Amino acid sequence: MGELTPAIQGKLVFFDSAPLIYYIEQHPRFLRVAQELLEGLDGGTARGVTSVLTLVEVLTKPFRDGREDIAREYREVVTEAVGITLPPLTGNSATNRLGCERSISG
Repeated sequence: MGELTPAIQGKLVFFDSAPLIYYIEQHPRFLRVAQELLEGLDGGTARGVTSVLTLVEVLTKPFRDGREDIAREYREVVTEAVGITLPPLTGNSATNRLGCERSISG
């Protein structure tokens, strides 16, 4: 168990594209924490939520580069992990996301 597990245990965790990218690309600095997060979600330590926009974001480059194998890995992590929910994108959720990004950047 790493440092992240106690912090997320029993919680709902929203995550964006970064942990997925670090996990799939095996980033030398961030792989350990990304792996701990995603394995924790899949193993039931916490519940995860991400967005269809996150999935689109991580699939764009692999498809553009003709790397359907990598795109498949991303898709499997997001759609087949037991503890990850991918809610449908609605007009309200898109508006809420924009408001959140505006408050973070402003």
